[in-house]
Amino acid sequence: MKKFGLIVLSVAMFASCGNKAKDAEQARLDSIRVADSIAAVEVEAAAYAQFVADSIAAAEAEALAVAEAAKTGKKAPAKVDPKKEETKPVVEEVKAPKTIEQKVEDASKKAAKDAKSELFK
Repeated sequence: MKKFGLIVLSVAMFASCGNKAKDAEQARLDSIRVADSIAAVEVEAAAYAQFVADSIAAAEAEALAVAEAAKTGKKAPAKVDPKKEETKPVVEEVKAPKTIEQKVEDASKKAAKDAKSELFK
């Protein structure tokens, strides 16, 4: 009976310790799901920021049209089309810092340009 109990206990231990691969896979899937959720929220936030910028641009365009109409004595337009007005992007483009190779290349181009302009003076 003791041997049977030992066998059952050892089988239970092997079964409980053998799920590491499954747990690792589940953790990987969870991290992918969280990353996808974060990306979706960031996209939604950028879309909302663009919506706000477009709304502000439309309000500014309408205010300018009303002010221009008041200045000239004409009737103010009923509504201004915000798509005709150019808006600045909400998120400015971020430039990556230059690498050492790029800095050296820029410096050599500048030196070559300076030398060329010095020769042809």
